[in-house]
Amino acid sequence: MSLKAVPLRCNTPPGIEALDKYEDVQLISSEYIAGEEHLESAIKSAKRAFKRKENISTNPFIEVVVRAAQNKQIKIAFDVLGPGDSKEVIAICEKYPKRFIEEYRCTEDKSILKVDEKRYEKIKRIFDIGEDEIMAVSGASFEEKVETLKKIIAERMALLNKV
Repeated sequence: MSLKAVPLRCNTPPGIEALDKYEDVQLISSEYIAGEEHLESAIKSAKRAFKRKENISTNPFIEVVVRAAQNKQIKIAFDVLGPGDSKEVIAICEKYPKRFIEEYRCTEDKSILKVDEKRYEKIKRIFDIGEDEIMAVSGASFEEKVETLKKIIAERMALLNKV
């Protein structure tokens, strides 16, 4: 299983209908994604779950979404990370989604994964991570707090099957 996450900025919001049309791509919004590390951890966690036969979904793309959302309930995971009408999406796929990219006029853009102060607060809120939890192990700079946030998210993904 060779999964990848491709951050895309699209001219046309792909929306839910794209999921029906492109079965080899799963889309999530970039809104609550804490950088490339969040996606890499979700992919590693999904692969590990399949290897250990602890997967929640039979579909590896959906397993990545469940892991990224840190929630065993597929519906809740998509409520949190579903693409909605966003033009900034992440394609979870095995092969580079060239036809999808052409149809929705997307460009690969890692900058959509940058965690600024607004995204930092949104991610903390949606994943119920308190500032005190972050500050217990983080330095005072914003960059250090973002790195700690990413580590907490990765730890929670790793523990998903244990709770």
